[in-house]
Amino acid sequence: MRLSPEISHQVEHLLDVERFDDARRLLAAPLREAPDDTELLFLAARVEHGADRHAEAEHWVAEVLGRAPEHAGARVLRFQLLLKARRYAQAEQEVLSLLRERPEEARLYALYARLMLETLHVEKARALVDEALRLDPSHGLARVLDALVSVVQGRMDGAKARVAELVRSSPDAEAVAWTLLAVLQSQHRYSEAFQVARELLRARPSDPQALEALIHLRALTHWSSRPLWPLMRFGWGASMVQWMVATFGLMGLRRVAPRLSAVLGLGFLLYVIYSWVQPPLLRRWLRWRGF
Repeated sequence: MRLSPEISHQVEHLLDVERFDDARRLLAAPLREAPDDTELLFLAARVEHGADRHAEAEHWVAEVLGRAPEHAGARVLRFQLLLKARRYAQAEQEVLSLLRERPEEARLYALYARLMLETLHVEKARALVDEALRLDPSHGLARVLDALVSVVQGRMDGAKARVAELVRSSPDAEAVAWTLLAVLQSQHRYSEAFQVARELLRARPSDPQALEALIHLRALTHWSSRPLWPLMRFGWGASMVQWMVATFGLMGLRRVAPRLSAVLGLGFLLYVIYSWVQPPLLRRWLRWRGF
């Protein structure tokens, strides 16, 4: 029993509606009967990838490439799995290999641009997006990345389509936007992350996760948070250093200038209280009044 066109179409439909368990059951019998059918194995890999079962997807991709090393679909899927695992160097090697073989394929430039954007090579991402759109102006992922790169570059007016509009129409766009948001936050690029979060909330106004992300980032970028920048940037490390400097510095200063030591000690105490009180109060105020 090999994969019939009817079953293939059914599986494609189940993937579209995210009924992965049903798709898996539908493929079980053909997989038992034709374990060497590369297209069948590739479809199984797509099911597991769609279900976010990455280890299983990697297994099926390896099965496909073990039988057909040049299988383009499986290699693209391997790239996506490497990207998801943040194995960026291997992902870049994969997409470059594909581009050497298919230099006119817009999708590959868009995939490479996504990798560059996730690693915050923004200028290179822009060049790759431009090339993808030159080859295919209607390419969905390229349009998403075009808007996101514009957000990161602070060029919202230059985006051909707003992120919110694209996110509403494409789950892939939403996934890319959330990934970029996480990367920007990890790099402490809070202003750009705030712009991405705002677009996500525009796309999903009732999404509590997007709302909380926007409130958190608006608090980080608010003018009243500027005195807390070292704590936001370096976390507990900055807090420990400040406590040590304050403790030993004030102890030493007290011997030569007790009055100045008292004033600075009071100032440090007020700063500590401010660092405890300001963030939760600001978030509550932002939630109450909006952004």
